[in-house]
Amino acid sequence: MEECFLISSFEDGYVVDDLMYEEAAIEYCSTVLDIPVEKIQTTSLDGDGLELVLANLNSEDIQDDWFVNLCKVSTKL
Repeated sequence: MEECFLISSFEDGYVVDDLMYEEAAIEYCSTVLDIPVEKIQTTSLDGDGLELVLANLNSEDIQDDWFVNLCKVSTKL
């Protein structure tokens, strides 16, 4: 399963400019949001925030704390 999210507000003092490069965006997602790196397919910045595409999600993933938290801090696209 694949899911797409838009993150428009950031935790731990991060701002959009900090996530300009994909490596920095992936680091934010994995470190701050605890998203497993292997689940992150792509990240990209747009005018509204950070667009995050997750891949290879299974039923266990959508019940994990990291996924529940992601749903709280983002909007599904």
